[in-house]
Amino acid sequence: MSAVDVLGKLEGLVAKNPQKLNWKSSIVDLMKLLNLDSRLTARKELATELRCPADKMGDSAQMNL
Repeated sequence: MSAVDVLGKLEGLVAKNPQKLNWKSSIVDLMKLLNLDSRLTARKELATELRCPADKMGDSAQMNL
């Protein structure tokens, strides 16, 4: 299995994207960069899958970080 430069791949996507995305600290921007559904329902599903603390799930701004 060969190594993949994930950071390099993401930075390559940023360079091609016309939007200014803060993908390093915003899950919404990361999902947009990866052309994933970034609607609230999709973010909640992802947050649940990644075991986001329950106290953050009620506050979308906190959940998105």
